[in-house]
Amino acid sequence: MKKIAVARIKGQVNVSGKVKDTLQMLRLYRKNYCVVLDAKPDVMGMVRKVKDFVVWKEISGEAAGKLGSRFIRLKFLKAPKRRAGRIKALDAALAGVPK
Repeated sequence: MKKIAVARIKGQVNVSGKVKDTLQMLRLYRKNYCVVLDAKPDVMGMVRKVKDFVVWKEISGEAAGKLGSRFIRLKFLKAPKRRAGRIKALDAALAGVPK
């Protein structure tokens, strides 16, 4: 099964109740937290629903094994204005995660 890394890039100010609940279900409780999830259709639907608050990227099996299913605090994840920049920032942050 494919795995995705999902990182929250925005806080909780002016967030609707449905979006807040969806972020809770994805286990993204705080800004700059990252989780590894299975890329199932229901999970991808939730990620698309909160697309303005998160950034995600499909990761390889090796990276998923290294990260496991734990939370990752991305202290140095800066959220550029454009989506392509956010994905590059996530790549750089995941590359720097200790084994």
